[in-house]
Amino acid sequence: AHVADMQVDADLVVLAAGAIHSPLIMQRSGVEDRSGQLGRNLSIQPFTQVMGKFKEPLYGFRGALVGVQVDEFTRSDGYTIFSGLAEPESLMAQGDMKAGKAHIDFMKDYKYYAGVNAFSTDQGRGYVQWDGDAYTGGKTIHWNPNREEFENMKASAALAARIFFSGGAEKVFMPTFQSLEVDSVFSLDEKLAEVDYGIKGMYTFRSNSFSPHGTCRMGADSYESVVAPNGEVHGTAGLFVADASLIPEPMSAPPQWTVQALAKYVSDQINAKASSYFIG
Repeated sequence: AHVADMQVDADLVVLAAGAIHSPLIMQRSGVEDRSGQLGRNLSIQPFTQVMGKFKEPLYGFRGALVGVQVDEFTRSDGYTIFSGLAEPESLMAQGDMKAGKAHIDFMKDYKYYAGVNAFSTDQGRGYVQWDGDAYTGGKTIHWNPNREEFENMKASAALAARIFFSGGAEKVFMPTFQSLEVDSVFSLDEKLAEVDYGIKGMYTFRSNSFSPHGTCRMGADSYESVVAPNGEVHGTAGLFVADASLIPEPMSAPPQWTVQALAKYVSDQINAKASSYFIG
């Protein structure tokens, strides 16, 4: 419902709504897009959660959940593994809590579980798009893995499973919509061979994402990028972007510090030329 009309007169605007909403806001606002790249190149760094069951109680849902990182394969393969056991309501959203008696048994055993998040790198082929006018239009967020990206997701999950078995896990639960339990590292490859790409790869793994990026990518060429190297939008003076949408290509490492560094860099560029941006 329409509530109020508001106008803000600003010498300079910094847009930092993230890789999903920054391009959507610009699209809804009619910002010039000479490159055709606004909202494109969406990379999400997908991850799946793999769970292992151990003999001794672990109480993995207590305390700080992310305490271990495996980055040995980050540069070479784009796989990064983080510890983190989802609380029960998160597992409910992922559809891995079973039902009836199986659910009761699952929760009784919950203290014996450990969980890791297995990240892989995608190719930045997704997009976000606003269609229609600013008030009655709608958004599209599009991402689905091609076969290479799907195989990367499978490989990172397999790596997480091997880590669990090497740590003494009795059983590993793979993050597939079909119930897939692996009892031994020696049967892992055989089990994974059952995992099919399915319909556009979307209905096989229970995948998630924390780190969308790339939809307003930064670059010197205004016909290949949305934002200039100083953070200012090509063709729109005084409009700056300072968030994960600036990252020009898919990242394999966690991007949080990179985003913070980019935001500080953009603010430094603004401060360096403050006299030309601000009046008085």
